[in-house]
Amino acid sequence: MHPSSIDSLRFALQKHVLPDPALGSRAGLKVLEVGSADFNGGYRQVLDLLECHYTGVDLEPGEGVDIVLDDPYVLPFPDSSFDLVITGNTFEHADFFWRTFSEICRVVSPTGVVIVLVPSAGGAHRYPIDSYRFMPDAMASLAKHAGVTLVESWINPYGPMHDAVGVFRKEVAHPSLLNMAPDLSLRLATKVQNTFPPNVPDEVEHGAGTEDCYDFLVRMHQQLQPDFYVEIGVEYGASLRLAACPALGIDPAPQLKKPLGDHHRVSLTTSDDFFHLTDAASQLAPIDLAYIDGMHQIEFALKDFMNIEQYSHAGSVIIVDDIY
Repeated sequence: MHPSSIDSLRFALQKHVLPDPALGSRAGLKVLEVGSADFNGGYRQVLDLLECHYTGVDLEPGEGVDIVLDDPYVLPFPDSSFDLVITGNTFEHADFFWRTFSEICRVVSPTGVVIVLVPSAGGAHRYPIDSYRFMPDAMASLAKHAGVTLVESWINPYGPMHDAVGVFRKEVAHPSLLNMAPDLSLRLATKVQNTFPPNVPDEVEHGAGTEDCYDFLVRMHQQLQPDFYVEIGVEYGASLRLAACPALGIDPAPQLKKPLGDHHRVSLTTSDDFFHLTDAASQLAPIDLAYIDGMHQIEFALKDFMNIEQYSHAGSVIIVDDIY
């Protein structure tokens, strides 16, 4: 399971399930995952954070599979059995995926949500076949086929599979369900990870350059004289306070030791949520200097770099602190 697909599921839940007045606060949400076998990680790590009643089905037994299907196009449940049905990286392996989608729509409740994640790109990965890649119009076609409402669809900008994501409702009880503000809480956030993983060699863990990072940042501010500074990972606020220009820090839970200046702002969100679930463009000027010091694992630092780059220019400088 590629990390970008897990991110896509989390965004869909934050936009269409957690803000739902009925589903978001429902204890014991009934969740079905179609194609649930866990080969190299899966959606269960996010779904468990919902504290739901989870059922996973697949064609073969394995980790993450509660029920083995006799027929890929028949789900052994009564109509309207689940509040939320998810299928990801599965339809490309089904000869007739539209039949599976019809069954999914049958077993979801009238007020429930269906989330589909499928690749729009990427190399072949047969299990046992790999027959399809999905274009942006695919989700609208699925909705038309099954007689449900497509609430939102998008293509994930990150590879390798660039998932197409569709969110569907069997019924729309109120128009407000089609345009809810996303949930920006930390309910589904990845656990904060700011220390080296175990078994890292001492020469890596304790490696340091010839200049302290804060001294280096001071020198960069002095040399570049930025007009706008962005920092991911504010923590105590020491590095953000170095900025004499307007500055934005992004951190869901900063632990500020001293007040910030009037020209400093902090977005109390994860960096993923800031760039994908808020109107980032309205909060950012062209970035002259950026400091990425958030989640230090490579997959997080890379996403932060790609997000910052979208708002940078030819003369921007991006500094990354600690990657592993």
